[in-house]
Amino acid sequence: NVLIDCWTKSNSPDAPREAVKLLDTIIAKYKSADLDEGPNVVTYSSVMTAYAKQGDVVGAQKVFDRMQMDYYAGNKAAKPDIRSYNVLIDCWAKSNRPDAPRGAEKLLNTMIDKNKSGELDEGPNAVTYCSVMAAYAKQGDVDGAQKVLDRMQMDYEAGNKAAKPDIRSYNILIDCWAKSNRPDAPRGAEKLLNTMIDKNKSGELDEGPDAVTYNSLVQAWKSSRLPQGPHWIQKLEKQKELLF
Repeated sequence: NVLIDCWTKSNSPDAPREAVKLLDTIIAKYKSADLDEGPNVVTYSSVMTAYAKQGDVVGAQKVFDRMQMDYYAGNKAAKPDIRSYNVLIDCWAKSNRPDAPRGAEKLLNTMIDKNKSGELDEGPNAVTYCSVMAAYAKQGDVDGAQKVLDRMQMDYEAGNKAAKPDIRSYNILIDCWAKSNRPDAPRGAEKLLNTMIDKNKSGELDEGPDAVTYNSLVQAWKSSRLPQGPHWIQKLEKQKELLF
């Protein structure tokens, strides 16, 4: 597992292929009794991560399918968990595929259903929702990203404390506004900034806006090419210098 994780972190273009070769070696050695244990969920998730870093949805999905088949064949240690689903959703978000938001949200729905049925021990958490939002944000789809944040908030209020919106979720949405090319992008991003400040003051948000927040807001103004843009960009840069 450590060696597979090393390949995953290597940023080598060969990482997915080498990680799969090691997975095959583990399985072969386990079958020949040269290894006491077969691959577990950590093994499979690490191999999936190698594909996810390259946005290779097909590759990551194949490994996920192998993990499920291994689990159904009796390897209880290979039971898919929240991390394996999160890796697959993150892969969709990084894939640049036009159907990435739909693919990511479909997995989110699968996680919710499997958690309700008891097949998945945990429901989606903040990482899950943020990855789905990131898939929409990459395409500048503000409405799609906002709907996911709304679902996240509803899930949290319904009792899933792991789904509490955090600074990253708001930053993703502000970044989405910046990439949207909408004429109202700066105002939409600024409205979110004020929401973050208010929620942080009330204790609803653990952290207030950070440098990433302000950088995205500056980008929203730059992308808008509105005549008042330079004034607001200068003002935001000064605020950022004072705060950070």
